[in-house]
Order: sequence, then structure tokens, then C-alpha cells
Amino acid sequence: MDEHEDLLAGTSPFLTLDAINPIRFSRMVAVLEGSQKWSEIMDDDLQARLRSQGLEDISNRDAIPWDDATLLFTACAAVGERGEGAKLQAGISNDRFGRFPYGDGSPLSYLAQWMRPLGKERNSLQTILSHIDSLQNRIPEPMKRGLGGLEMRGWLDGDEIKQLRIAITSRRWTPAADEPLDGGCHDAAKHLLALLRAAEKRRVGVLLRAHG
Repeated sequence: MDEHEDLLAGTSPFLTLDAINPIRFSRMVAVLEGSQKWSEIMDDDLQARLRSQGLEDISNRDAIPWDDATLLFTACAAVGERGEGAKLQAGISNDRFGRFPYGDGSPLSYLAQWMRPLGKERNSLQTILSHIDSLQNRIPEPMKRGLGGLEMRGWLDGDEIKQLRIAITSRRWTPAADEPLDGGCHDAAKHLLALLRAAEKRRVGVLLRAHG
């Protein structure tokens, strides 16, 4: 795959999977969409987090001057008890996942395009494709982009992470015979799995972010 490394250099965003509190994330999305009340999610931990960012009035959404994306990310990024940051750590897989040497630079797009069911078994592949779509497209458009170039695409909770990991490791799928990168699907799946396992170890959800 080395011959492709320079093809997308500087032309596609770098991707990360970040750790999030998935319950809070889901509820905050509901608040921002207007289907849940602000007061219903404002627990002590969230109040302390927002105030630590210099916000004095957090009595309602309108009192906070941030855009929806900035509020969503700041409120829901998971910071570990031992000082772990929101970015998941999986060694070399962080870089390999971050910018894949094909198409739009996303290993998720590559998998969605070039994975095929193994024989007549289609359930595992459908699970993979469904969760990949959630990672790439789940966040409502008004909440995707914020200050400082923040761009969020989608997310998974803990159960969905486990389902995706099991479906990939079941090997009830196969690369298309004409996939353009030799070993591309297996490589993309390997690095995605490393990040999913890192999330499971921390017991967090995952958020897909793009960096310009």
C-alpha cells in the first residue's frame, strides 16, 4: 500500500475516534433538537464541566453563547479518571485510521464500498455497514460544525461498539475481488478494531471527528 501513501497527502481531512459519554451525548442531541428539556440533563458533573470552561450562566441553552457543535463536544467528550484525553489511543492505528490512502481518505468509506458478504451470510455485513453509516452520518447537520474547525460526523454507544467489533471479527465478510488496494479491507478493519477495543477498555462511546 506504500505506493498510494502520497495520493491523498494534504487533500483529505485527518480522522479520529474520540471517547464520549454516550448517554449524555444522546440526551444532549435531544436537547438541541428540542425534544428534551435542558434541566433534565443538567446534573452536577455537567454543571461543573461547563463552569470550568468559564461559563457563568448555564440556566438554559440560550444563555450559552456557543454553537451547538461546540456545546455538544465540550459537554460530552470523555476525560478519564487517570487523565486520559478524549482522543482514543491505539498506537500506530491512530495514524493508519486517520488518513486512509484511497478515495476520501476514510477507512470507513473504503470498508463500506469494498466489503462483501461471505456466501449467503449477510447479517454480519449489514451490522457493519449500519454502524459505519452511524459513525459517518449520525449527527444532525446543524450540530456537525463548530468553532476552530470542529467537525463531527457520527457516533456509537457501548453496545453498538461491541456489535461492530463482533461483526468484523466474525469474518463473515470478504473483500471484493476487485478491491483497489491489496489487503485494503483487512488493513482498514484492523485499525478500526484497535480503536474499538480501546473504547471498550475505557467503557466509553466513540465519536468520529474530522480535522482539516
